[in-house]
Amino acid sequence: MKSEKIRKKLQELIVNFEHELGSDDLRGKVLALVPCFRHLRELGKSLIPAEVVKSARDRILHYFLKYPRVILSGNELLVVSGIQEYARRVRELKVQFGWSIVSGVTAKEMAAENEFLLKDVDFESMEPSDYILISEKQDRDAAFHGSSQMIFEKEKNRGA
Repeated sequence: MKSEKIRKKLQELIVNFEHELGSDDLRGKVLALVPCFRHLRELGKSLIPAEVVKSARDRILHYFLKYPRVILSGNELLVVSGIQEYARRVRELKVQFGWSIVSGVTAKEMAAENEFLLKDVDFESMEPSDYILISEKQDRDAAFHGSSQMIFEKEKNRGA
């Protein structure tokens, strides 16, 4: 029901925006769109119930696990995460948590080296901001290594 309530409010805001279109006040138009943007973000977040997941990173992981081995666009992840920094959360899932997620760029590099693991995926159609979860199994060893490497890099940069 929460999603429907948000949708109705968003619809109301967009309908009321018609009044702003007749104005020459650019800032007024922008300020009138801010609540629309906020409600659209909330609507995307509401698609995955808060009882299931709480954070943007968890919503992204939930979505990947629901659609493994399917090319997901960055725009999809933007919607379900509710944040603009979704790519950072994807990197965290890969590096700190050991999930086998590759971007369109990495998938094409892997394919060029004949290392792409999924033969039934059209990696050529992947855009740089597309992602795919290769395996539903978390690699905890890679997560430990990735987290250890990040700590090492931070300490090295502090000493420099």
